[in-house]
Amino acid sequence: MWQCPKCQTHNQGKFCPKCGFAGPSDTKENLQGTGQPNTKKKSNTGLKVLSIILIVLALVAVLFTANFLIQKNKEESESTQQAIAKTSKQTEAPTSAPQPDEETEAAYGVYRNSAYNFYCAYPADFISTSPKGINALKSYESVDGTAVMTIRANKDTSGITIEEAMEDFCRAYGGTVGYQAKGDTWYAISVTNEGRMFYRKFFSAQGNIYCMDFEFNEEDLQIYSPHIEYIEDNFKVNK
Repeated sequence: MWQCPKCQTHNQGKFCPKCGFAGPSDTKENLQGTGQPNTKKKSNTGLKVLSIILIVLALVAVLFTANFLIQKNKEESESTQQAIAKTSKQTEAPTSAPQPDEETEAAYGVYRNSAYNFYCAYPADFISTSPKGINALKSYESVDGTAVMTIRANKDTSGITIEEAMEDFCRAYGGTVGYQAKGDTWYAISVTNEGRMFYRKFFSAQGNIYCMDFEFNEEDLQIYSPHIEYIEDNFKVNK
């Protein structure tokens, strides 16, 4: 829209229809009136679109970061719970062998045999002596000579059952059976004869037979019972 300077008529075309005056062709009003693009409006629209895009990207980034932190916290929480559960299990679960403190552990030595691939604990204050009896590998004797521990091993070629092996032990030492227990491949038994106690732990593994014999005065049962229990739990074939 432009105003004719000659007749003051408002016009939209290039010429004033009233007086024929040629109007301006490059004014801001003429460009808007003849349908030419408004660059200011386009610029404003572009800025709005760009702002919207940036806002959307910022929201996506925020959501991604939040999800990442939530997932990380979840994984850390699960890891902590697993660690607690594992620690609790290790603390509460019973073990097949006692866990000695330093004082208890120092009270025992360990005999190891590579030929038969096994190890066995023995009282640290016992003195090593010559092996006594059939298939004896090692013997230990108390300082006063009243208790003797003997470790035996040999190839399992006899073919006898656990029950038959227990009967052979009872016949060999005589007396009265005080304690006995057995499984498919092992037995434990004690007999008393004339004030002496004879205890044996026997088991078979890897084609071999293993025995731990402990002999002592009956009156010393309370002294040697803890030793026998510990030695039994630490009389094993290497895996």
